[in-house]
Amino acid sequence: MSKIIHFGVCLDNKDPLLSGRVRGVFDSTFKSGSAVDYDESVLTDILSDTIEKAGKEGGDPKYTSIEDIKWSVDDPHIIPGGVASLVCTAADNYILFGSGVVDN
Repeated sequence: MSKIIHFGVCLDNKDPLLSGRVRGVFDSTFKSGSAVDYDESVLTDILSDTIEKAGKEGGDPKYTSIEDIKWSVDDPHIIPGGVASLVCTAADNYILFGSGVVDN
């Protein structure tokens, strides 16, 4: 049985809940540019959708900036983790996140 392993790029490890989560993306998800550019593009799309939905419904948007989306329940780039984490995303599909040297 073969397993697919993707490498992840850590964007931020300063979890405000101090629960060991990281913000990261698959290295195979963004085809060109940087991980940070890809992250901002995705968050910009979420922000635009939120503002558009609020305009249609006549209320205030849930988020008013990209920074509001980071670490929220709508942030698609939150990954449970720590210094080095192997996260199973689907059957035989894993992401390896590493952020430094692990001394075992």
